Amino acid sequence: TTLFRSEINTKIILSNYLITAGAMVGGIIAVVFTLSIFLLQNAAEFYSSQYFEVYINDWRDKTIFPMVVIIAILLLGGGIYVSGIKDVSTNLLFLIIFYSMGLIGFVFALIDWQFHIVKQKINPIRAIAFLEKKIIKLSSHMENDGEKLARIICGDDKSISKEMALAIAYNKFLQAYIINIDKSLENIIEISMKLAEKHEIETSKRGFIAIQNILLKYLDVRKTSSFIQPSNVDLFVR
Repeated sequence: TTLFRSEINTKIILSNYLITAGAMVGGIIAVVFTLSIFLLQNAAEFYSSQYFEVYINDWRDKTIFPMVVIIAILLLGGGIYVSGIKDVSTNLLFLIIFYSMGLIGFVFALIDWQFHIVKQKINPIRAIAFLEKKIIKLSSHMENDGEKLARIICGDDKSISKEMALAIAYNKFLQAYIINIDKSLENIIEISMKLAEKHEIETSKRGFIAIQNILLKYLDVRKTSSFIQPSNVDLFVR
């Protein structure tokens, strides 16, 4: 009888421990991610609205949140499972405690990683670097699409040179890319000017360096097709 009562008490304690741990992890989800959103909203003035969702919700955020949710479900499910089994052996008890403590430790590691990510995102330099990378990548996509369209145009009309075909491709078919780059560039200029007004000299300097890099990339992409027609976009001449 004493052994039976001891097993019941062990099951109850272990079940309560796992359910409490799962509830604690669930509470952590609400607090940590609410705080993260609050911090990011305070720094939203430095972000481009065009890339805001992409910048805020990158692959790391999409990974951390589901992982914490899965751990909470595992702990809660473990508590229910333990309460339903007939007996808890010493080995099973050790394994449950060992793995549950490991999961709890992993949750705290994920939380630390989450705050590290948030600290990076509220840094204006990171926002500028993010925009710079996205725009340069967009310019590369435009270059690749321009090359493909130029080959098609040259194939249809042998009298058209590659340079002329590229100009036609950019001026006629790829205006959406150019307008997108133009708007993004304006966003970085706006961010840099706001930082300059706040006397963030080094940070605003990083913004103007990003503008320079973007313009150099654009001019490199358009080096053989830049002066065919006057531009409809204010910041660029083709």
